[in-house]
Amino acid sequence: MEQYCGSKFWDTNKTWDTNDPDFTSCFENTVLVWTACGFLWFTAIFENCFHAGQLLGTAVLDTPTWQPGWTKLSVCKLLNITALISLEIAVFCLNWLGHTNNGANANIFSIPEVLWATPIILIATHLLSAALIALHKSKCVHTSGVQLIHWSLLFLVHVVIIRTKLKAFTDEELPNLILMGISTIIMVVQSICFCWSDIPGSKLKDAKTKYMDGAQRPECPMARSSCLSYILFSWSTPFVRKGFKAPLKKEELWDLQPSFKAGPVMKVFDKMYDTTTGEIVNLMSVDVEKIRELVYMADSIWTTPILLTVGVYLLWLELGIAIFAGLAVLVAVIPINWILTGLSATYQRNQMKKKDDRIKIINEVLSGIQIIKLYAWENSFKAQVQEIRAEEIKLLRKRAFLQCFIALVFNAVPFLVSLAGFLTYVYMSDQNVLDPKKAFTSMTLFNLLTDPISDFPSFLSLAVDAAISFKRINKFLNAEEIDPHATKFEEKREGLPAVEIRNGNFSWEDDVPCLIDVDLSIKSETLTTVVGSVASGKSSLLSAMLGDMKYSGECIVRGSVAYVPQIAWILNGTLRENICFGLNYDKARYDKVIHACSLTPDIEMLPAGDMTEIGEKGINLSGGQKQRVSLARAAYSGADVYLLDDCLSAVDAHVGKSIFDQLIGPDGLLANKTRILCTHAHNFLSQVNYIVVMAEGRILETGSYEDLLNGKLNFSTLMSKDAQSKRGSEGESILQESKFESRLEDEKEQTGGKLIVEEHLETGNVKLDVFKIYIRAMGIFLSLAMILFFAVSEGMEVGRNVALTKWTDNGGGSHSSLHTYVFQYTTLGIAQSFTYLIGYLVLAVASMSAATKLHNTMLSRILRAPMAFYNITLLGRIVNRFSSDVESVDKQLPSYVGDWLCHVFRLVGILLVISYANIYFVPFIFPIFVIYYVLQRYYIACMQQLQRIMSSLKSPIYAQFSETLNGTSTIRAYRSQERFARLLAEKIDDYNRALFPHLIVRRWLSVRLGFVGSAMIFIPALFTVLWRNSTSSSLVGLSITYALQFTDVLSWLIKITSYLQYNFVSVERISEYSSIEQEAELENLCKTIGPSWPEKGAIVFNSYETRYRSGLAPVLRHFSCKIFPGEKIGICGRTGAGKSSLTLALFRIIEASRGEIFIDDVDISSLGLHDVRKRLTVIPQDPVLFSRSLRLNLDPFEEYKDDQLWQALELAHLKAYVEQLPDGLSHQISEGGENLSVGQRQLVCLARAILRKSSILILDEATASIDMKTDELIQETIRSTFKECTILNVAHRLHTVLDSSRILVLDRGEIIEFDTPTALLANPKSHFYGMAKDAGIV
Repeated sequence: MEQYCGSKFWDTNKTWDTNDPDFTSCFENTVLVWTACGFLWFTAIFENCFHAGQLLGTAVLDTPTWQPGWTKLSVCKLLNITALISLEIAVFCLNWLGHTNNGANANIFSIPEVLWATPIILIATHLLSAALIALHKSKCVHTSGVQLIHWSLLFLVHVVIIRTKLKAFTDEELPNLILMGISTIIMVVQSICFCWSDIPGSKLKDAKTKYMDGAQRPECPMARSSCLSYILFSWSTPFVRKGFKAPLKKEELWDLQPSFKAGPVMKVFDKMYDTTTGEIVNLMSVDVEKIRELVYMADSIWTTPILLTVGVYLLWLELGIAIFAGLAVLVAVIPINWILTGLSATYQRNQMKKKDDRIKIINEVLSGIQIIKLYAWENSFKAQVQEIRAEEIKLLRKRAFLQCFIALVFNAVPFLVSLAGFLTYVYMSDQNVLDPKKAFTSMTLFNLLTDPISDFPSFLSLAVDAAISFKRINKFLNAEEIDPHATKFEEKREGLPAVEIRNGNFSWEDDVPCLIDVDLSIKSETLTTVVGSVASGKSSLLSAMLGDMKYSGECIVRGSVAYVPQIAWILNGTLRENICFGLNYDKARYDKVIHACSLTPDIEMLPAGDMTEIGEKGINLSGGQKQRVSLARAAYSGADVYLLDDCLSAVDAHVGKSIFDQLIGPDGLLANKTRILCTHAHNFLSQVNYIVVMAEGRILETGSYEDLLNGKLNFSTLMSKDAQSKRGSEGESILQESKFESRLEDEKEQTGGKLIVEEHLETGNVKLDVFKIYIRAMGIFLSLAMILFFAVSEGMEVGRNVALTKWTDNGGGSHSSLHTYVFQYTTLGIAQSFTYLIGYLVLAVASMSAATKLHNTMLSRILRAPMAFYNITLLGRIVNRFSSDVESVDKQLPSYVGDWLCHVFRLVGILLVISYANIYFVPFIFPIFVIYYVLQRYYIACMQQLQRIMSSLKSPIYAQFSETLNGTSTIRAYRSQERFARLLAEKIDDYNRALFPHLIVRRWLSVRLGFVGSAMIFIPALFTVLWRNSTSSSLVGLSITYALQFTDVLSWLIKITSYLQYNFVSVERISEYSSIEQEAELENLCKTIGPSWPEKGAIVFNSYETRYRSGLAPVLRHFSCKIFPGEKIGICGRTGAGKSSLTLALFRIIEASRGEIFIDDVDISSLGLHDVRKRLTVIPQDPVLFSRSLRLNLDPFEEYKDDQLWQALELAHLKAYVEQLPDGLSHQISEGGENLSVGQRQLVCLARAILRKSSILILDEATASIDMKTDELIQETIRSTFKECTILNVAHRLHTVLDSSRILVLDRGEIIEFDTPTALLANPKSHFYGMAKDAGIV
């Protein structure tokens, strides 16, 4: 190397053993220059392996939104390179000429190689830089971190070389110095050029991403930022400034880059979901968040060991072998930590199970809230939820206490380690004196060890939580899936059956076959009906064809499939979206389908026609309307095979006949399609091609109508009984459904048919009242005690360190004085740890009290909310409050409250100590606080609104997911898994558009706090050095020690303050739902009634009028009538007539705006809601069951004995079925009653009514989903069991009211007829006569 340079390569005396270090000229022109140039050459090799803009801290768009082009900046870069190449050529010539002038040979190879090789290397490197610039411009790469680093290194190398030349300056070196100085200046300019983004015509603030639908969203400025801006997060500063000036809006959030979006990783919706909806929502809302939090601290895996190793080594240099005493304490803490962490994990695991149970029940309660209110069961479900919540809180409290002791251990570790080290050091030898240098250097190092020691258990705790969550998610994702080959879906082929099942045995989850020995072949383009009694396997047969069941044998379906389930599944969207179901809108085909499904009159009544928004689960449609929408969806799909599961049971007979004739039947719209119809109604059987008779999971008979009718077997027997019961004849009339008007007025109030209101978002800082709510929930006394203990704890810590300064000031001293100092230091340290523990224990007790009160208050208020609230609120929003927000109050808030108090008192202690030790630091406190205050204001203002937006955007994810889970069979049938996965991905992307800036703004703050904090540590250190001769060395050590903590504490205080505030958003959201409008009181203590009221069952409406909300038109008006005890009243009317409103008015689901309702001469408005609702009996149209035992589904308050329950089941014709169940009355009903058929669920509702047996019974078409035989038995049960009762029968089928005492005919909320059936039918001009005529009765 010396031959290459012509001088010495390395000189130790010049570089190390000197007070003015410098490198040799050879070292500078080789190692330094080669390193700077080699960096660019080395990274250029990877140009084809990596996107050039992604190297070393640079972001690029997946697809750039600008075109390639040259800018003034890029031209400037090339001009700089041209100038540098010219200068290097000049340097080359000067080196050659200078060597020649000294009398040497003019041959270039005769001069030292370094003099000509270095300029050539630099020229080649500059040319490479220019080539990379041109390449990047062609690839739309707008910035390069590689180039910035390269030019910065070259600039620094030239500065070093110039310094060396100046120290050995001679006149001969002047030209070289001038050229090198000019080169250095150009390199500085070039480095600055690479600090800026180079995009043609770029206006960052105006950049937007355009979409096919015409929408525009702000483009993320990260993609256009320079590498320096990217590293420093300066590109996000305008966003933070915007969030400070005004509350952020969803529309102002950046668009996501394609690689950040959820779509590419969505591989869901084809699972066999054997988990309840509540549990799955919990997996999404909590478990995924736990795993995400772990990723943020994953660097602790490698940083903690490094910090511990370095810290221990430096301590060894100060205390020597004595450090092993401290290490022994540290090692002793590890098993304690593992034990406590293991127990915490156990409690966490059990708590999550309880939370799953709680969310599952809440989800069910919200889904069936109207039924719960009708039955007056709120208190039962409230008690059940609170019981589970109490068990959950018990586990949370145990875990919180464990966390207190974990916090104690790691708070005391630095003190215990330093105490062990100091005591061992001073008692090892009389020569060992604990002076300020050793004491405070060691104490500083011990404090530095606090971070890795304290962060590592937090990491372990997060790791445990995440491991539990990962196992739960993994268990769910690895749950048994539907076999994609269970049904073979093939293309439609001429001459082959549309559906074939050979040797089929099918089962659900318990592996007990529910379809046995099925052999079936259905011809293409035919109409086949499947008939049989309740639980005969009709619906299961369709599920088997869809491939939703476990199987043996073979099932083949040829052609595309459309499916209409027995209970219609309706999306939260417009009516048109529900019908088109992802297909393009074809008006001609759409109008045909609407007409064939008899939806035209219904659409005309909707406020925005078919663009009216339909609420969750079709809440603003009646049962029949939902079923017709489901039929229209199938018809519009244009499928080859139609699976129709009892789709005509919830519509009028004349409407059903119309649908059959115009859609399903031999002359209908689907006449050239394959149709398989499960039904209980037999009036259309003579028009079908093929009939399948089922019983107990087996196919008993198949054939044409005539063949089976003449066969005198099962089918002929069934038909004869049907003829006797006259159910299913043309005399049957299912009137328009009665739920429609209960939501229609709510919808009319919304503009443009919009039903679901946008979620309310607070803006600005969290209001002081929210903090007051939480403090009151914690308890004023406990809150003050907690603050006092944390304050005393910090005072003890300051006192302990002051005691250390006195100890070190006195040097060795006598043994007695040494014992005194040790005693003071130890006592104060133990007292500090004890008060710290008490503070956290008080916090644990107070926070659990607050969590219990906030949850239970919200639960009570939600259960007492009027139905109007549920009509316009997505259930996912409510579930989100009980899931994510309650989780935040349970776990995050207590942690942040404790950390915030500790850091506040720690900051006060630091300021007092530093000011006492170094008075010159005081003037700098104010500017420091100004800087930090400004950063905090900007940060918190932006983060709070982002947190609110995130919370609001999380609810639609849960709502969409829950809705999709409820319709998995329909989605799979239509092969729409990918579309619904895409819809969910869009919701996730919307949430991530808020999450991404949330994470970015956090890093924005961290970078700035790091810079400011590092600069401010210099101030006390500087004054300490300047006044080192006049200041006590112990106070110097103490002030420096605290100064090192100051920045860290203040930085964390800002972060924790922001975390605390935006976690208080959860309290804000819970508080919002804890103050919603409420129904009337459940019980009126001022108005008492007898235990047997109503004894007679007389009902009087006196000029009654009601509306769904103030400001809306009345749905019942001028309503006056008298119903005598024991009368059987049939209630008829078209859609919107007020039938459902009448039922809701009796139960006070809606309240009177004028007039009164008297039951047995008692004004029901003077009673409590439960006083009324518990004394009335209803059998609803929708049979809602809950995932609890059959016993609790019948008797949630456990008021009846077992023999009474069995008697009710016998009268409801369910006793035989229940007796065969292994658990009998304790049989567990699955979510929504999915392990019972729809007919069996309706029978359970009948059994409920039999148990209550009040003197007033309201029937809402209780037999729509059961077979003829059971219907006949039920009608007989009602006639015998409730013969003394007053019965109001909301008529969907005219045959059920023909034997009524009187018929009440409604139209637009008014009574238009009220007389006996005989009198009304005798009058050809009566409305009832017209209905009967339409149904073919007269």
